[in-house]
Amino acid sequence: MALHAAARQNNLDGVRQLLQAGGTLDALDRHIWTSLHLASRYGYANITGLLVEHDADINRREFHGWTGLHLAAREEHLECVRLLLEHGIDPEVCGNDGKRAGGKMKHSVNRLYTKVLVIER
Repeated sequence: MALHAAARQNNLDGVRQLLQAGGTLDALDRHIWTSLHLASRYGYANITGLLVEHDADINRREFHGWTGLHLAAREEHLECVRLLLEHGIDPEVCGNDGKRAGGKMKHSVNRLYTKVLVIER
């Protein structure tokens, strides 16, 4: 779980080195979180971007059925929301609570979310 630890600590160089050494990109921890879930949850846009560029499964759902988009939106991490939307995350995926990521957002994030969706379509 070294990649998880590096992502949780916002250690961009560590994440980069582990990926280059063949670290398991979509490994799951005991909460069924990937490194991308952690980076998105904590707003580490640089790590979120790096993981996405290395083809992390952006639509992977964790224990509650949430994607990285749900986690980033809930915490109002605008840059992570933008990165995930621009890289094609499915904004319509519902968590186990039946809510889409947009339902997790406050007004400021929802404006960005809507803007990126309109640009993409």
